[in-house]
Amino acid sequence: AGGPATSKTDSADEITLKLVRNPKLLDAIRGWSKNPSLQIVAFKLTATPDLDDRAKRLAKLMKNSNADFVVTNDHGEMPAWQLHRRGKGQIAQGTEREDLAFALEKELHDSLS
Repeated sequence: AGGPATSKTDSADEITLKLVRNPKLLDAIRGWSKNPSLQIVAFKLTATPDLDDRAKRLAKLMKNSNADFVVTNDHGEMPAWQLHRRGKGQIAQGTEREDLAFALEKELHDSLS
């Protein structure tokens, strides 16, 4: 019941699967990097119309991951996106992926200049 199967499992048998949460890799990246000018871009998809909840999730992600930029979007408002920069808040928004790519490229270039 608690260990690996020692024989073939019958198709009619009930199977219980226990999942264990893995640590968020994003939260550890800066500590692993040997690059002091590393810029971290995180992505946060939400699925709630509650703007306060979205803001709390963004703040938590920024705090825990120490991300420099976060691209947020909500499942109910796809393809709309917002780009946030640490210390500056929302710096761009749009609906086209190409616009997001250009905004992110510009901001990353500016942050490294």
